[in-house]
Amino acid sequence: MKSHLLKKFWIHALAASIGAAACGGGQDSQKTPAKPETGTQAGAVAVEAPTEPAQPAPTANTAAPGLANLPRKGAENPKVVIIESSEFQCPFCSKVTPTVKQIVETYPNDVAVYFFHNPLAFHPNAMPAAKASMAAHKQGKFWEMHDKMFENQRELTQENFDKWAGELGLDMNKFKADMNDPAIETEIKRQQSAMVALGARGTPGFFVNGEALKGAQPFDNFKAAIDKHIAAVDKLIAGGEGAATAWISDTKTTNPQGADFEKWVVKGETPPANAQPPAAEKRPSAPPADATVWKVEVAPEDPRKGGAEPLVTVVVFSEFQCPFCSRVLPTLEQLHKDYGDDLAVVFKSNPLPFHKDAPLASEAALAAGEQGKFWEMHDKLFANQQALQRDKLEAYAQELGLNMDQFKAALDSGKFKEQIKRDQELAASVNARGTPNSFINGRQLVGAKPIDDFKVVVDEELKKAKALVDGGTPRAGLYAEIIKNGKVFKPLDDKVNVWDMSDTPINGDPAAKATVTIFSDFECPYCSRIEPILAQVREQSGGKVNVAFKHFPLSFHQRAMPAAKASMAAMEQGKFWEMHDKLFANQKELTDENFIKWAGELGLDVEKFKAALANPKWEEKVKKDMAEGSASGVQGTPSLYINGRKFEPAGGMSPDAILAVINTEILK
Repeated sequence: MKSHLLKKFWIHALAASIGAAACGGGQDSQKTPAKPETGTQAGAVAVEAPTEPAQPAPTANTAAPGLANLPRKGAENPKVVIIESSEFQCPFCSKVTPTVKQIVETYPNDVAVYFFHNPLAFHPNAMPAAKASMAAHKQGKFWEMHDKMFENQRELTQENFDKWAGELGLDMNKFKADMNDPAIETEIKRQQSAMVALGARGTPGFFVNGEALKGAQPFDNFKAAIDKHIAAVDKLIAGGEGAATAWISDTKTTNPQGADFEKWVVKGETPPANAQPPAAEKRPSAPPADATVWKVEVAPEDPRKGGAEPLVTVVVFSEFQCPFCSRVLPTLEQLHKDYGDDLAVVFKSNPLPFHKDAPLASEAALAAGEQGKFWEMHDKLFANQQALQRDKLEAYAQELGLNMDQFKAALDSGKFKEQIKRDQELAASVNARGTPNSFINGRQLVGAKPIDDFKVVVDEELKKAKALVDGGTPRAGLYAEIIKNGKVFKPLDDKVNVWDMSDTPINGDPAAKATVTIFSDFECPYCSRIEPILAQVREQSGGKVNVAFKHFPLSFHQRAMPAAKASMAAMEQGKFWEMHDKLFANQKELTDENFIKWAGELGLDVEKFKAALANPKWEEKVKKDMAEGSASGVQGTPSLYINGRKFEPAGGMSPDAILAVINTEILK
């Protein structure tokens, strides 16, 4: 069953801003924090204590020598120790900083937070920043440098590290010497290897007395864990456990690798090179990969890497401002390594409309590709997703040694806009609604799926491709042969739904040849955004299109049903659309008092309006609309139907998309 267009369209933007988030790759973009490649293993090296420590070393560190000289915030003798696995180029790490501050302020005598470095491989500035922070730490200014870096994540350069060190009053000669001290990098790598071996592969990650919390969790999630462990430690202390070691005992009990946690974190030992994180919780078996082959055509100008005549072609629709697109990069790189010349990766540009810097970044990548440096620019852009403005793009081009006149001319002329438009049109035709969208020999995988999900499909397609080659299909024409009869997306469903249109408000000529029926909810923000689009459709159609309104108030919108009834009470006096506009213009103020106020402003007989508002027939009408919608496949709002056929344009809702279908399917 198709899922609803706008739910899909907006899920990318929502996912980036709600729920726990983390940097990394190889996980489903919609659900769980991603897991990037593992950190470098390194030997343990003691880090010199700060010459002017910001705070005294906690007494408990005599029992935890591995923490004695690490950056700490909070209690000197804690009941709960939080290990924060983080890095300075990860945007989600900066978002959790206020939460960490709130934790320390809420539990000043019970909680200590220790910072462990975990610079991810695809963030090139993360390791230099980690080294700079530790150089500052040796002069007692780790947290001050920490704050500077998170406040300036787009500017993590050596020049700025020196500038901030000066602003913090550090001894510059010592700072520079410490940054270049191999012992600091070795210690950072030791910390990273410990985090990875304990399962904290992405950032940010936390261990609350050994209990893992992944991603930028809200304060309440931390609070629940902290309170639980304080109670556990209090119980241990009451039973005779020493106060300095009670949190360690709780940690060893809590963490599934308790003994290893004690060695690698508490004692500061180095994990062995073959150390493995705990087995992931067994997730439900993924449903079999969709066998549908989409007609995803590739062009000579498309950026590609891998085999010249591959058995498997992975086409990725992506863009440079999308955080989930960066998460799939390690997976694609690993596939490239594992399958060699049997696999090729092809990049298609699909900058999303709500990422304002993505279109120009896509042009910049193609402009670099014109000079043979697409993939180098690709890596630069993904490493600096928060810095994609024109001046930054030019700086990256300069760093790559591009001909700057040629590069600037390409951006000024917009010469690659047409290629990007073609990619986006192709994305629409193959149901690639968001990013990243990957097609493996035409078979679709949506989002930053785990590498195992990719490999299942790659292996299946590899077997099929070998059979075709053995049967005489030349490798050079293999991909074209596989997708030649591939599916193309149909925005208009074949099924024609029929509804009772009595008492259904219609805007426009009732005899118009095309009717756009919208199932809507007055409290739904996306419904309000589509209204101007429908107005343009009616206006541009020259009277050939009308709009019918069906109610579908969602259960979690408490004022949607009363608003629906108010609109129908206004319809009794011929003012549905006027009340409709009032309701959408004031979605946060949908009170009974305002319904009556707006009725008066519209010149309605207010007493008659109140009586209609109380009439149960309008609630029954709304419920009837909802039942019709559910039977017709409505799963969310807004849902659009054209002459009874469900309409879901893959490329996004627009007047042009609606009118194009009406002109080709209805008015032909």
